[in-house]
Amino acid sequence: MRELIKNENFKIIDCHNAVIGVYARLAAKKCNVNKVIYTPHGFFFYKSCPKKNLVFKYVEKFLSKYTDLLVTINKEDFRAAKQMPVRGKVIYVPGVGIDLTRIKSLPDCREKYCNEFNFSTKMKIFISVGELIP
Repeated sequence: MRELIKNENFKIIDCHNAVIGVYARLAAKKCNVNKVIYTPHGFFFYKSCPKKNLVFKYVEKFLSKYTDLLVTINKEDFRAAKQMPVRGKVIYVPGVGIDLTRIKSLPDCREKYCNEFNFSTKMKIFISVGELIP
């Protein structure tokens, strides 16, 4: 990762996910990247987490010193991040997730789509929708 950062001369690193966030922030520090943005999508340490997960609290705290913008997606993470020595800013982005009131008002298309894709109407179906923008 460091080689890629050096060769491409990146000025900003935007990392998501706790594991890659560790590697990316350490590589960015070594390569003197100007800005590091980190969105963990949920810290591994949280209220009532297994005790072994608490080690991640110290990892995140250490790496927060190399983070210019820490983007949290829930209030518990926001409160935890505000306690860290983040080099830059901590923000909370509300609205990540699903507004269940909007889903309840959608028409039931189960039978139509189950027939179209040859699924049993008794099957449990999980659909994940996301937007990927280059």
